Amino acid sequence: MSMGTAGKSKRLIGLGLAMATSLSALILLSGPATAGLGIGAQRSLPATVGGNVWSLRDSQTTGNSNNTFLYGDPDDFPIMGDWNGDGEKTPGIVQGNVWTLRNSNDTGVGEIVFRYGDPGDFPIVGDWDGDGFDTPGINRGNFYALRNSNDSGFGDTVFTFGDPEAFPVIWAAPALMATGR
Repeated sequence: MSMGTAGKSKRLIGLGLAMATSLSALILLSGPATAGLGIGAQRSLPATVGGNVWSLRDSQTTGNSNNTFLYGDPDDFPIMGDWNGDGEKTPGIVQGNVWTLRNSNDTGVGEIVFRYGDPGDFPIVGDWDGDGFDTPGINRGNFYALRNSNDSGFGDTVFTFGDPEAFPVIWAAPALMATGR
């Protein structure tokens, strides 16, 4: 599995990602899984991707997967995001610079396919403009290019930041989210 930009470690440590035999990630779910957390609240839940087998758990407790499905190929780079703004994180894969996004957590083909970045870029995902849709971004050393739509094109926001050898971690500061900065 290509981890992107040269110098990046094959051990993913940001955003709860860890590389071993499978890729583990924390994903955000909303709706019934967040009952009692308040309107619009989301919480992080565990998921793993081993090869092309995705396993999602709907609680932060010991146990088996609540949802297992096949998506992509074993060498694809797995990502998750809310591609259609419905509040549910669903799978996506990046192969080279081809992004293939699915709008449900089950076996099938991606509904959204586009090219973004260059092969070897490190894919990142976020809601860069606060509109409720997760969209692609790329990291290349300390260069970032963030797109505000799930289609081909140039980065809507482009900047440099940090150590070119560091691993990119995406976060959302509550104070920044409230002010829109």
